[in-house]
Amino acid sequence: MDEYIRQLRAYIREHKIIFEEVCPQPCLDALWWHYGEYHALDSPQAKEGFKNLRDCLDSLPIKDSDAVFEYVVYLCAEYERIAFATGLKLGTQLMMELAGETSVDQ
Repeated sequence: MDEYIRQLRAYIREHKIIFEEVCPQPCLDALWWHYGEYHALDSPQAKEGFKNLRDCLDSLPIKDSDAVFEYVVYLCAEYERIAFATGLKLGTQLMMELAGETSVDQ
């Protein structure tokens, strides 16, 4: 376990949180994917929002409506993934600070 913690600390030092960062994060992406596969991520508000969106899109031709809906779903999923990965990074940084490491640069 100590080796795992050492590697996690090294990873966090090398990959500090930079909001709006666009870079591949295979470990965090894998955690996100597995989490999302086994946990419902839709809130009642999100479900209602998608219903309202679909109602608005009904005025478009089916092909255009489907294309717009696919873009919206993709963007929502990407923001959820980014938020999940950032939350894990932030939590790790917080735990490191609570453990007495005042900076992830140590």
